[in-house]
Amino acid sequence: GAVGGAGSGAASGRGWAYVYVRSGSSWTQQQKLLASDGASGDAFGYSVGVSGETAIIGARADVVGSSGEVGSAYVFTRTGATWTEQQKLTGAETTPRNDFFGNSVAISGDTIAIGSPAHEYLPGIANHGAVYVFGRSGAVWTRRQKLVHGDAGADALGQAVAFDGSSIIAGAPSKASARGAAYVFAREAVDPNRINGAQTGQSSFSGRSVDIDGDTAIMSADFDSIDGTFNGTRTGAAYIFTRTGASWTQQARLVPPDGAYNDHFSFSVAISGNTAVVGAYDHKVGANASQGAAYVYTRTGTAWTLQQKLTASDGAASDSFGYAVDISGDTAVVAAVGDDILATHDNRGSAYVFTRTGATWSEQAKFTAHSDKAGSNFGVDVAVSGNTVIVGCSLETIGTTQNQGAAYVYARTGATWTEQQRLFKATGGENGDGFGVAVGIDGETLVVGAAGFSAVGNKGTAYVYVRANSVWTQQQQLLSSDLDFSDQLGKAVDISGDTVILGAFGKNSNQGAAYIFKRANSSWTQQQKLFAADGSQADFFGVSVGVSGDYAIAGAHGDDVAGQQEQGSAYIFALGGSTATPTPTPTATATPTAASVQFSAASYEFNESAERATITVTRSGDTTGAVSV
Repeated sequence: GAVGGAGSGAASGRGWAYVYVRSGSSWTQQQKLLASDGASGDAFGYSVGVSGETAIIGARADVVGSSGEVGSAYVFTRTGATWTEQQKLTGAETTPRNDFFGNSVAISGDTIAIGSPAHEYLPGIANHGAVYVFGRSGAVWTRRQKLVHGDAGADALGQAVAFDGSSIIAGAPSKASARGAAYVFAREAVDPNRINGAQTGQSSFSGRSVDIDGDTAIMSADFDSIDGTFNGTRTGAAYIFTRTGASWTQQARLVPPDGAYNDHFSFSVAISGNTAVVGAYDHKVGANASQGAAYVYTRTGTAWTLQQKLTASDGAASDSFGYAVDISGDTAVVAAVGDDILATHDNRGSAYVFTRTGATWSEQAKFTAHSDKAGSNFGVDVAVSGNTVIVGCSLETIGTTQNQGAAYVYARTGATWTEQQRLFKATGGENGDGFGVAVGIDGETLVVGAAGFSAVGNKGTAYVYVRANSVWTQQQQLLSSDLDFSDQLGKAVDISGDTVILGAFGKNSNQGAAYIFKRANSSWTQQQKLFAADGSQADFFGVSVGVSGDYAIAGAHGDDVAGQQEQGSAYIFALGGSTATPTPTPTATATPTAASVQFSAASYEFNESAERATITVTRSGDTTGAVSV
């Protein structure tokens, strides 16, 4: 057992914890534990817990850096009869407060729960409270989730925490005028394909945009809260995941250095090798609201740093520069779908090409449509491969057919770009087809989505074109085998070699699906249908898609994760044969060895290991007790 000593008599409030072991009916002190960086007033030992050879000690008054008194917790492990400090845990919020993180602690195997009863999750509610869940992989602990409840108040959630089998129970003694309450969070099984950002939460809308290149994937969270609060600085963030073997884990979280509320940073994302581009179409530039910007990040080793912020040379308010982005090597393309071309507020749209020399990006070209229609949506999507760029213009009028749409292909010779071809349906086009709403290109093959295809039904489709002698011709129209009304097939597209992926986020009442097509010789056939095993209505799986080699990714920005509405997710699939093979447990953080889990306020089936263990739970003002699980 472990006993804390956090009072003023314990090294002037620095605190300690004592470990006792039993031999027969006798208890003896094994070791006195101290924090390696402890200081007066930390209250180390205010809460304690032990499970097997691991102990967790809370220090709720620890001053973390210069950010204020927020609290911490320390993990110790035992080898033989000796305990050593393994890791210090903190809430890792961008804007820390006097949260009393470590006020309560509990541990079960490779999972730790830490109460933070003064946490301000909602603005103006200083003592709403929260519980932080950490998981261990090897010898490293990583934050996996922050638990909060939905009926907000100054409730002091996390004043006490405990594990009971597959659940966490958290006390909220200030609820209902100090009448008090307790909240039970159950573990839910995680779809083995799913990835989530470590710091995403309710209404982050993760997965609205995704991309993948080789062993690296990027996922948007354009309404992510930078300071961890529900309605705080929702600037947005982008999450980088990398593959080792068959497992995907989070490598980095990208945030802008000058972000502001509602910038929609990461509304669009793209990646090529060690470079990522992140669009923030609502970013204010100077006095120009919603002019927009794009941020280029580069990777050295495993570290991502901002290389340059891109803006249009002729940018103006409401241009929405950064609405769509793509990158290929040292060439990036950024769309400004709200750019006024011929008249004020005409919103015809444009796209800009930037090239990199050394570590410096420069604007090389600007493209506009030759449509005379205001609001033609030029730049709704963009794609680049080598010396070729394609720009979607999904609301362009073709002849007298409204919103039929078109796509523009540009080719580069030296440093000069010229329009190579304007693609549209010369015959058979209908009002509202939305041709060009999504575009993708790889070498001499491109794909164009038309999510409004089939007139009233919005069933959707996509078209594949191939280039020969600078001329693009249609190779095939793609239709899913179970195409139905409102599927919006082709609202998202991507291509890699002889593989095309099409998103259909409207499938099954917006639960969504994605389809893989393969080319053999000149013929394309559907090979796979992808969907989320844990999907539900309004997840919008397939709202964004990407494919690279043998892996595909699909975003589901409406996915509710562990009770957090519209937190959003992305799913990565290994492609092969006639079915999609799930990749083993891609998680944003280290996965507990017992199972891949997240906690939710609802009940879910949870497959625990067959082992039994004893955990010790400490509650404020109570004695420790053992629970068998």
